[in-house]
Amino acid sequence: MNLQAKPTEANFKFRSIKSKSRDSLEVRANKIVADGSDSYTISEDGNYPVVPHPDLFEQLDKLKPFVISHFGMRVFEKLVNDKKFNADKAQKKLIKDLTEEQISTIRITGVGIDANQTGAIITSVINGEARNTKKLYFHNSDYGAELEDICDAVVDETYKYMYEEKQAQQEVKPPQEPKEGDQQRLIPEEVV
Repeated sequence: MNLQAKPTEANFKFRSIKSKSRDSLEVRANKIVADGSDSYTISEDGNYPVVPHPDLFEQLDKLKPFVISHFGMRVFEKLVNDKKFNADKAQKKLIKDLTEEQISTIRITGVGIDANQTGAIITSVINGEARNTKKLYFHNSDYGAELEDICDAVVDETYKYMYEEKQAQQEVKPPQEPKEGDQQRLIPEEVV
């Protein structure tokens, strides 16, 4: 039995990821390894110090509207825009700007999916404060299918990161040849 073997996607059991600085991942996952008729669950929990591919962060960022909705960040904007409120244009613009400023501070730091695959908890930072949603259920008729699709994509990108080495590409620029007219810096030889 090879405990280091790459699991199939079906044998990869994602629990959560968290990325505080976007240059590494904290992963909580298991893999199932078969040995004849026996199978073993092996923890793959750990901090992975390799920069993840931008596709993973793109999927995490798609969770932002769920955080905005969960924390009611557009409630005041909707209230001020209601005709019963009688707000003038300046008031409407002020509350819109304040709301957008608050929303711009949101950074999605991770997501966890429960063991029964019925919902997810989104971790985020808002105005420098860590904020987690409550469990958002996949069977919710308002948003469940979309949330589940995004979470499935996060799981897929995490699998690729861990087992297919899908990571950020580091840009390497080849050295440039000096052009005619460029001054070259002379490095003096050491005197012995």
